[in-house]
Parts: sequence; structure tokens; C-alpha cells
Amino acid sequence: MTANQLMNIPEELRSLPQWVVWRSEQRDGDAKPTKVPYSPTTGRLASVTDPATWGSFDQARAAHDAGQGSGVGFVFTEQDPFAGIDLDDTEGDEAAWAIQQKVFDAFQSYAERSPSGKGLHIIVKGELPSGRRRSKIEAYSSRRFFTMTGDVYRRDPVQDHHELLQELWTELGGTPDTVTHTETPERDTDDAIIERAKTAANGAKFVKLWEGDWQKDYPSQSDADQALANFLAFYTQNRAQIARMFRASGLGQRPKAQRDDYVRRTVDRALDRVLPPIDFTAFKQGVEAKVALWKAQRTDAGWFAASGFVGKPVPPREWHVPGMIPAHNVTDLTGDGGTGKSLVALQLAVATVTGTEWLGQDVRAGRAIYLTAEDDADELHRRLAGICPLTGLDGLTLRSLAGYDALLAAPQGRSGILTHTPLFDDLDARMGLERPALLVLDTRADLFGGEENNRAQARQFIGMLRGLAIRHRCAVLLLSHPSVAGISSGVGSSGSTAWNNSVRSRFYLSRITDKDGSEPNVDARKLTNKKNNYDRTGKEVFVTYADGTFHAISVPTDAANSAKAAFVFIKLLEERNSQGRRVNANSGSNYAPKVFAEHPNSDGITKTAFKKAMEKLLADGSIVSVEDGTQSRRSSRLVVNNAFISPSPP
Repeated sequence: MTANQLMNIPEELRSLPQWVVWRSEQRDGDAKPTKVPYSPTTGRLASVTDPATWGSFDQARAAHDAGQGSGVGFVFTEQDPFAGIDLDDTEGDEAAWAIQQKVFDAFQSYAERSPSGKGLHIIVKGELPSGRRRSKIEAYSSRRFFTMTGDVYRRDPVQDHHELLQELWTELGGTPDTVTHTETPERDTDDAIIERAKTAANGAKFVKLWEGDWQKDYPSQSDADQALANFLAFYTQNRAQIARMFRASGLGQRPKAQRDDYVRRTVDRALDRVLPPIDFTAFKQGVEAKVALWKAQRTDAGWFAASGFVGKPVPPREWHVPGMIPAHNVTDLTGDGGTGKSLVALQLAVATVTGTEWLGQDVRAGRAIYLTAEDDADELHRRLAGICPLTGLDGLTLRSLAGYDALLAAPQGRSGILTHTPLFDDLDARMGLERPALLVLDTRADLFGGEENNRAQARQFIGMLRGLAIRHRCAVLLLSHPSVAGISSGVGSSGSTAWNNSVRSRFYLSRITDKDGSEPNVDARKLTNKKNNYDRTGKEVFVTYADGTFHAISVPTDAANSAKAAFVFIKLLEERNSQGRRVNANSGSNYAPKVFAEHPNSDGITKTAFKKAMEKLLADGSIVSVEDGTQSRRSSRLVVNNAFISPSPP
């Protein structure tokens, strides 16, 4: 069992303060070591009925990591909704194994291997009247702890199997885990039973056991104890009476025979011999009948009454990026080719694991997984090196599928219904280990194997991703390319409208252009919120690319672009005048905006942007137009006003 394996344990259990550590201890006379619970906070013995001796999952894991226990355990109580089914090592008993296999198949829910690797623990939701044990099968919903390993055997969610539990409890035949519970009444007195046993055909054998004379007939006293309990169970099936009589015998005088756990196990085995064998056919029929009735009464276990909210605090909305990217849900990020959406998403992953801002926005801190089918490992290395120092990124896990089959889901057969692939299962398992706050998937075209315009498949794929987000309590950011129509319209969407309708939030990363289609600043981008189910839509974040990353612009983009155009205009004007080459504010071959837009150092600024900058500089007196030449042949040129102080780069 490793620390990573423990994170496979369903979060529903890990979130409860019902954890202990256990130690394997050999008790006097027991053939096998016993798993004994200890408090993870005090190191003292724990009790399954005393919450003060339990702790949180993190405390139990820390105690285990510190060597204070062999493993961790979860305590079942009347207050939680959980129950556990223990399928113990059958030790080669094929009949017992066949029954266990049917129980395992019937209870479709999370299952993991026991510490020995020879048994299975199935965790379900449901309640039992009491715990029961029979024929290598145990079931409990309170007053018992289960060792938990996270060594997953079946990676299913914890399912509600209350009705099924009731049937199993009945079929296990009345062997509750406390000797005070009487499944059958006492029909004879202790003395009458003893007298009948003594006078039976094998009475001599009983008498020797009753008086404690076992050495010549049995290999150990434990075997003799079991033989005596078997005799008593033949005459009475009342557990308390068997235990009482056993303790009154000559064999029952030693200290071990006074231990409740030892006597309980001995009586369990004795009753197993006299109770009828488990009829799994009847069990299955009973289950089917009850489930049919239950389904008729309640077709969906997810229904609940709104009145149940009364008196409960309203849970706050959880965000990964406040007002932009909701937690535990799917957000779509589309962007024109080459706009930098992969870099924007990678910056978000870095901000998540480093606890820093992302494009000027606060981010929920935590681990992150970045799965890409677009970029190889070398490209990821280069981009990360441009974003930040490569130290402190322990919480970021990368996977590149560039050049490989990257499908997470694909349609099957004629039905066209999507089925998740082994890669999806691998991702699901990895998320169980990592418990990320953010999952980035780049891009939809590589990961989705269905038809983009198929509404049902689009909704099903987003539903699969939302299942990951809910199970692992993380935000999922799905990157995608817009269609040509989506680009031209400025909407940034692609394929069926179901993509937009199914995600809870959608952003579009675009270039910033003028009305004539030119880019005043080729490094500027606009991130626009096109859909938000939980906040206002239309939010815009303006960024510019520099030094390998995108940076938020703190002033409106138009002002930033104007400042940049003005700065470059002044720089080129000074250069031009120093060379004795004039430009003017009028049309013609020396028209300044035209000359500067064609200059190799124009920094991508267009003629239109230079014209706007020139008009503003003229208006505020930063530059002036002067005339020279003869009286008959006058000409004008632009110069920087001597009183003007050249600005710093914006």
C-alpha cells in the first residue's frame, strides 16, 4: 500500500473524520494475527464506538507514513450512509468462492483488495440491522472498522444497494456481530441441554469436552473449543445461550475463552454448520422482486424532496477562477489557430500549482494535470521555461500524446453511442491518484472520436468530462478550434450547438483587429466570456504577449494600442529627421503613416493606427508641421516639438 494508492479511496469516505490506523498483533492462542485499531492522533487503542479515538483521513495517513501503523481503517457508524462487505480468503474452498463471486457481481460498487491481497472489500451505501458473518462473507454498516488500501479491484462509484443489503443480511442466516442479539429464542434451559447432550449416543465425547479433557483427542485446545461449540449449536441456535454455556464448561475457564471476539468467532463457525446452506438462487430471486418493487416506487434514487434544504446553509458557489471558470465543471476555451490558447491554458495550470495569478485573475490553488495531443514534450519544456522557473512545479503532471492515438471516447457499432476508451480509464485512474484542482485537455478535435455535428455525441462527451469533474472535484478546461463561421461571426464556436449548451462556461481567445481587418498590435489578444451559467457573460480580459507569456493589460486595449503606436511614430520620426528625410501629414509619397507602416521597424502597426497616432500627437502638440523652402515652392514636414519629452515604451 502506497500513499498514492490511498488516494484511490473514494473521497466520500476520505472526507469523514472516521479514520484509524491498525497494527497487526498476535494475540494469545490465535492462529492468525489480529488487526487492532489505534487512534491516529494519540497512538492509543481506538474503539469503534468512540469518535474521540478517531481522526481525519489525512491524520491517519500521516500516522501510517510515520510508521505508527500497518495501514489505515475506516469506521462505519449509524450516522454515515456507508456499509462494507468483506469477502475473505476462501483458502481453496470452491463452493465458498462461487458464492463470493455471485455476491461480488450483485453489488456493483467500489471494491478494493484487502491488505493481504487475498480478500476483497466492497463499499456500498445502505444500512443493516446488525453486522453479520457467515461462510467467508461479512457485512457491516456500524460498530466495525474496515482496513482500507486503495488497491482498487473495481473502480466504480460507491452505489446505493440498501435493498440488496437487506436480502444479503437475511440470507446470511442470523449471525449478527453482537452476542446480545438473539436470532432464535431459548427453548430449553442450560441444564436440560447439557443433560440431553450427555445422554445422547455420542454423550461420552461431549462429557470429556464439557469437563475440559481434550489432550488425547484434539491437536489443540482451540479445536476442542470448536468441537464443544458445535455440540451446543446442535441443541440450540441461540447465540447468547451457546456462549454462556461454553464459558461455563471446563474448556471455557481459560482467559482466551473469556474474550468476546474469540467466543463470537467460535459460535459463528458452529452455527455455520447447523444452519441451512446459503441458497443464492433464492437470494437472487428475492433481490429481483424487491428491486422491482423499489423501482416501481422510486424509479430514480437521485430524487429528493426540496424540503430537505430547510435549515441547511446554502453552499457557496465554488470557482477555479472567480467569475470565469467554475470548479467541478467543464469550461470550453476556443481560439483561432495561432492565437496562443494552449499557452494560455498552460499558464493557468502553472498558476494553479504555484498559487499565483493568471492573466491578472485569482486562481484556486492545487495540483493540475495537462494532457495535450498538440505539443510534444520538447515544446512543453520550452513553453514552461518561458513561463516560470522550472522549480516549484511538483504539482503539475504532463502527458503528451502528440503523434499517438489520443481518443478519450469513440462511438461503438450502429448505435453511435460513445464509449470511453482505455485512455479515458487511464486518465480517470491518474486523477484518482493526483486529486487535481484542474484538468486541461488539448484539444477536442484530437480527444473526441465522434462527429462534431452530432448533438447526442457532443452532449455525451461533455457529460463524460463532467463526470470526471464531479468525481474528482476539479475544474476541466477543454480546448477547441472554432469553425470558419465561428471566426467570422466572432462567436468562436464550432459544430453542434450542443457543445456550447453542454458546457457551463465558454471563452474565446481572439486577435484584436480594426474595422479594416488590420491588427494594430500583433501581440495583443482578447479573452471574451461567451457563456457563463453562473455569472455575467461578456467579461473581457485583454493580454499582450511578451517574453514567452501572455500578460494582462491594465488599461483598455485601445489606449494601450494608441500608446504603442504613438511611441513607435515618435521613434521613427526622429530617426527619419536625423537622416534628413522628411515626412509630412498630407497625402503623397512622403505621407508619414504610409511611410512608417512600410518601415521594417513598424512593429506591426498599420497605416490606420499610425494615422490615429499622428492626429493625436498633432492635437496635443507633441509633434508639429513646419514649412520651409522658397516662397514660390513651399513644402511641409513633421518634426518633434522641442518641448516634448519622448515617452517610455508602453
